[in-house]
Amino acid sequence: MKFNLSFEDSNVLRGLAIIAVLLIHIFAFLKGAYTTSPYPLFFIGLDQLSRFCVPLFIMLSGYGLAKKYEHESIDGVRYLKSRFKKLIPLYLLWSLVSFVVFMFVPEWQFANQPESLVLQLIFGQADYQLYFLPVIFQFYLLFPFILTLIKRWPVATLLTAMLVQFTFYTLISGWWPSLPLPKFLSTDQTQYMFFVTWLGYFVLGMWLVQAAISETIRKCLPAVAVIGAWFVIYTAAVDIKNQVDPIIALRFTRLPVMLYAVGAGLTLLMHRSSLPFFRSGRAVVKTLLGRLGKESYLIFLAHTIALRVIFSAVNQEINLPLLAAVSCVWLLTIIISRKLL
Repeated sequence: MKFNLSFEDSNVLRGLAIIAVLLIHIFAFLKGAYTTSPYPLFFIGLDQLSRFCVPLFIMLSGYGLAKKYEHESIDGVRYLKSRFKKLIPLYLLWSLVSFVVFMFVPEWQFANQPESLVLQLIFGQADYQLYFLPVIFQFYLLFPFILTLIKRWPVATLLTAMLVQFTFYTLISGWWPSLPLPKFLSTDQTQYMFFVTWLGYFVLGMWLVQAAISETIRKCLPAVAVIGAWFVIYTAAVDIKNQVDPIIALRFTRLPVMLYAVGAGLTLLMHRSSLPFFRSGRAVVKTLLGRLGKESYLIFLAHTIALRVIFSAVNQEINLPLLAAVSCVWLLTIIISRKLL
């Protein structure tokens, strides 16, 4: 049976994914949540179960683009203009705001953040989560080429993309001692900003447009998701118990996460009609998720500064006038963003 995804259902899935993004980043602000808290396994488990979020966003992007151009030729200039117009203005706005805010509150910067604004804009490092935008730009540039390949050799293109991503993960995981990891790839932040990190997910989304997936495979997907979930939680918990930095132990660029993300993402896509928040009896939940999905891009851009403000206020980490000023800048940026949208 050929797969089809409505725009409404796509927004519901984005709403679910943006909640997972928020959970991951909220836990990151809870000091010792994964190590010294009374319930570290609880936080590790929720963090790892939320790791379907970015892969699902990437899959949905690939699917949406491939669906749009399924029977339509691509006008290169018009295509790039329309794609970038949706992302670049808000990306530049929030990058500049983050740069200015971090100048006044340097303790909010993350580790290894470049000091140069130019480098921050190029690599998506004006704030931690902004790596996602350069990645999407890379996929926009590659999309016409990948579309040609997947229309001619769909299965071969998908398997090649998955193999490239798998190989990259093995490299950064230290599986190949003969190929030492370049120093700049040693952090999760730099690993995330390259398209190869997410290539398999993007091509998988594109492949779904023309794929006819058997009922047997559909029925197996939840089992793959459950096995992947156990694997990611177990391996992350063992690593953290062995004193591995939680940022490294929990990151997206781990092979167990790849298994879980594919299984969970396809389960959500293929079995969405059987999930509680898609049923007609849960219309309020579905509507709320749909609205969150519709606003997911703005939420994604804005939430990290909001979390810093909230946790700094609770922990009294910066003085009240500065906190109030940053809050006003954040609110003003939200208003400008709404106008741009």
